[in-house]
Amino acid sequence: MTAAAIYFRAGEILVVPQGGGGGHFIDVEPIEVVPHDAAAVQAAVQRALQVSGVTPNDAPPKGWKTPLLKQTGVKSYKAFMQGAVLCFVFEDGGTFDVERWQPARDGRGYEPAPVGATRLRGTDGLGDAVLSLLSQAEP
Repeated sequence: MTAAAIYFRAGEILVVPQGGGGGHFIDVEPIEVVPHDAAAVQAAVQRALQVSGVTPNDAPPKGWKTPLLKQTGVKSYKAFMQGAVLCFVFEDGGTFDVERWQPARDGRGYEPAPVGATRLRGTDGLGDAVLSLLSQAEP
């Protein structure tokens, strides 16, 4: 399985490949800032999935920090997520699940939003599905 995170924050869409696994996802580089255009979002997500390395049992390394902080000039992930919307794309064997995530009820991290995933077989409509879920969320 491969994964990409898509953040909508401060008017920008950031597409970020994911590493990690075992219930942990970590942002890895390269991070792309893309325009509000379905084709651009889809292309960036496909590139992110190509470099994603979600593996079954790897936890984030000790002391790890998201490269988003350096890229955006923000000091903490909590500050970065203020007013942000988060969406994940998971790909497994040519099937794509697009999910919006929200702050967890226990205040520790994020969890899938109750709207559920949009499942696609193939990449047709992937950019549109991401933009649709991002636009439905209230930051």
